[in-house]
Amino acid sequence: MHYSNSRKFIRGDIKEMLKMKILLTMILSISLTGIGVIFADEPEFTIWVPDEMLPNEIYHGVLISESKKSANVDASIVTNNEEVIEIISKAIKIDKENQHGIFEFKTKGVGDATIFAIQGDQLLEREIKVVHSAKLPYALDLILPSEVINIQSNKDEQTGYVFLLNNFENPVLAVEPTLISLTSNGEITLPQNSIMIEPGKHYEKFTFQIRGEGGEITATAANLKPDDEEVSSSQTEKIELKLAVAPDPIPTDSSGELYYWLERNGKPFLAPHDLRIKLSIDDTTKLSFESTVRGTTILTANADVDAILSADDTEVITRTEVQLQQDAKRSVFLDKGVHYGKIKVWTTADSSGMSISGLAESIDSDVEEKISIAEVINVESESSNSDVTTKTKVFAFPNPAYDFVDIIISSESGNGPVIEPDDEEVTVFTDSKLITESPKSKILMDENYAIITARVVDLGDAEIFAERNDAESDRIEIEVEEKFVNDPKLEIQPLPALYGIEQELFLITSSHDIITTDPTSQNEGTLLSVTTKPYFEFESIAENESIITVRGTIENLSEDSEESPEIFVASNAETVTEKLEVHNSNRKTIITMAPETVYPDELFPFVTHIGDLEKNPIQKEELKFSSNGYLEINEGLGWLNGTEEIKVVFFDENSVPESTQIEIKGGEKNKSKSPTSSENSVPTRTIFTYDVEVENGEGSGQFPEGEEITISAEPIIDDFIIIKKQLVGWENLPNTDSSFIIEIEEDIKTRPIYQYDFTLLLLTVAPAIGIVSVVTVKKQLKKKTNKKIKNFDDDVDIDELFD
Repeated sequence: MHYSNSRKFIRGDIKEMLKMKILLTMILSISLTGIGVIFADEPEFTIWVPDEMLPNEIYHGVLISESKKSANVDASIVTNNEEVIEIISKAIKIDKENQHGIFEFKTKGVGDATIFAIQGDQLLEREIKVVHSAKLPYALDLILPSEVINIQSNKDEQTGYVFLLNNFENPVLAVEPTLISLTSNGEITLPQNSIMIEPGKHYEKFTFQIRGEGGEITATAANLKPDDEEVSSSQTEKIELKLAVAPDPIPTDSSGELYYWLERNGKPFLAPHDLRIKLSIDDTTKLSFESTVRGTTILTANADVDAILSADDTEVITRTEVQLQQDAKRSVFLDKGVHYGKIKVWTTADSSGMSISGLAESIDSDVEEKISIAEVINVESESSNSDVTTKTKVFAFPNPAYDFVDIIISSESGNGPVIEPDDEEVTVFTDSKLITESPKSKILMDENYAIITARVVDLGDAEIFAERNDAESDRIEIEVEEKFVNDPKLEIQPLPALYGIEQELFLITSSHDIITTDPTSQNEGTLLSVTTKPYFEFESIAENESIITVRGTIENLSEDSEESPEIFVASNAETVTEKLEVHNSNRKTIITMAPETVYPDELFPFVTHIGDLEKNPIQKEELKFSSNGYLEINEGLGWLNGTEEIKVVFFDENSVPESTQIEIKGGEKNKSKSPTSSENSVPTRTIFTYDVEVENGEGSGQFPEGEEITISAEPIIDDFIIIKKQLVGWENLPNTDSSFIIEIEEDIKTRPIYQYDFTLLLLTVAPAIGIVSVVTVKKQLKKKTNKKIKNFDDDVDIDELFD
């Protein structure tokens, strides 16, 4: 029993011991697991690199640990585009006491790339862009006056331009002679195949000729992006020759008027040069340009003599074939800019139908657009009589009318056209679109019609009717149209402009019409008024009849870089406006790039660029700066010591100061000095800004150390009528001139010192008592000579740097 109980006790004890062992093992396991989790925690990192850089430069990036580390950390830096950047520091180490790891890389080609930082199982990346410098040419910009060229202008040559643009599409000056090659296809001829843009210029002009429907021009140059432009002819619609006769039908034994004019696209067309129109009648035994055939019977070799001789009251004449051919043809001329013309035709006693053909062609073979068109019309004649007129007929040509129109009034009875036995008065009535010099005329004895010419004063459908002996005609309508134009809009073509440089600024084009800006010009054309806002001096140059170049210098814009000159071009029909984009290559902006958050006493990248007004980078630059904290910057690396936040103002000549803020994490470490060069340190750089106060003069302001400014005041001032004061010196400054240049090295407070000048008084009155000027000299401010970075004076507000 005892033995048994004893064994039971032992077994129970063992069980308890086993349970305790298992429990301790579990606790230990959990504890060790927890400790393992704690020690397995790794710090999180962020990567920073400049997001826009210039090629062939060394830049820095930084890998920042956002938490404390128990050991040193190694990381690798790689890129996905070695044609754009080359990684110099492929492996970096961050000591456990530090938070920053600086790496270097070199920019090579232009383009986009990604920089990766690999630390353990963490992968960080940053997108970057490498761009061309804004001061270097990158592409060509080929500019033609218009996509549609008026080939009917007087001059055969058109003008084109090739501009140099940087990577940001702004005009830029050539830094070396730039040879531009020009090529063309289609119906375009280039008198020269190359032009040269000289250093200091940003464009060059060239000429070209266009024939037919046009083609394409291409400009190329070494290492520059080429450009090409298509250009077409404005005159592609068919030109038509129109013929018409009045009266219709033409009475026999009488005459009629044959009208000829040109149309294009259904509108009156004014030929740009003189035309010859060859007219021909198919049967001159019935109709002729020779008046001697009026009312006769033509006897030819093939005529039936017996039939002719039996005719009553008919004059018989004989014509050879050669004479008939001469009678059937006439050449008439349509002068440049003239709308229509007319010629008389005569009828014989025969009343059968016939036809008239016309051929219009350019006289000069060298004109821009050769015209050669033909037209054929059928002409009817009707036997005339001497009855009493019972009806008045009215015709009007040309139709459509442009500047003038002929109104033809004829007599008719129930038996056909009437040849008047006596003069008959006729009256024409028109609406307000037409004005006649006199509405009355006479149909002369032995004639059938009269002509009254009316002047066009308005557009639209014009109504006309006439009467004689209280007999009204039917009312007719004719169209009054504007002359043919192809796209009748004026156009302003801006050219890339640089501030302060005389150049061609913009083109005024019309693809259809003659334009001029000279009110004294005797040439026919549309007078334009050109104004600018804000106003600047310019001159207008006529490239040809449809293109005007405006040349000038834009140099009176305000300091607001967003202000663009506005151009107004007005004609009697329309006003067009356009804004010019002006690029100021002299004024610069400051571009700074740095991490938003860094840790004190550790190096970090600080990139400073000079850029153009659109903040496009031009070059890397060591800029002057002022700060409200302890900051050092050298060769793209910064170092600071402080807490919470630091504000830095960067400035340089001819640039607008820029402010940036950097947050400092981790508190102030209070090291007595910045790291030495062996400790990855950078040299100290101290820049100050000084106040200049000029009382009763010019030159006050706030300026960076080393800048040269002008201080000035009036050299002579009036006190009394004949007593004047002359400037003899300056308070606190060793200068006696009324205007001088001084380099800023300290705060300055000064005023001009004047002394009475009695010269005029002594010439007019007795010597007077001299007056001694009292000069109060204030103590000169102590010059700051400490070359280490110091905080601003408490009285100086960092925001005042922007005033």
